[in-house]
Amino acid sequence: MRLGLSLAITQPRSGSVFDPGTLDLTGWWRNFSVVPWSGTASAGISGVEEMQTNASDPSVGSLNGHGIADFNGTANTLLSENTAASYITSTNLSGWAVVNIDAVDTDNPSEVFNDTIIGTTGTSRWFIYLRNNAGTVTVHHTLFTGASQPSIPTGITLGVWQLVQWRANGTVIEIRVNGGAWASTTGGTIDALTAKLEMGHLIGFFDGKIAEIGLSKQFLSDTTFNSIRAYASSYHGQSF
Repeated sequence: MRLGLSLAITQPRSGSVFDPGTLDLTGWWRNFSVVPWSGTASAGISGVEEMQTNASDPSVGSLNGHGIADFNGTANTLLSENTAASYITSTNLSGWAVVNIDAVDTDNPSEVFNDTIIGTTGTSRWFIYLRNNAGTVTVHHTLFTGASQPSIPTGITLGVWQLVQWRANGTVIEIRVNGGAWASTTGGTIDALTAKLEMGHLIGFFDGKIAEIGLSKQFLSDTTFNSIRAYASSYHGQSF
């Protein structure tokens, strides 16, 4: 009779979904149900950062069993609990938004007058905004350096859920949609971060739905952004 010893080797799980909560996030809002919109916990301060009422609150919708914020394009807006300096730095920042845009009514060469997903109030030092030029819709990442206001656009489609990702590091500013190539331009240092962040409005109102927004003071890598894209696809039941 032969006696043998069998060793069971545990293999790492394949296909496990990345958790953005492992990142040092300064803001992370998802699963909307009520205002104030409570932050989601991460390795950073995001769990204690709220989006608060600011005149007229968005309504509640649903995507893949999770609450979403539905902005009506005329009055709905939310305001951050703290100033922009709590969420981004003058040189380094990254973020993402899961959005479904109903309409874009602006095409103004002055960036601040366009429909805005999120940005700094009043001084308009940093923001993510939309333009519609004869049916060609673009989403833009812009910042104000004091001497110039560099902005970089990329294409986006109305009426479908999409993932917008952006980043800047004091040298470049970039933006992409659904894991496409980064649109990039030369950037600089944001000259002031004393205003609060506003979601859904600066001067133009955002008309559409926001399922999630995440922010970081770091310039996140392509690898991390691709992992966030895989997570967002799984969590929201989409294919970004």
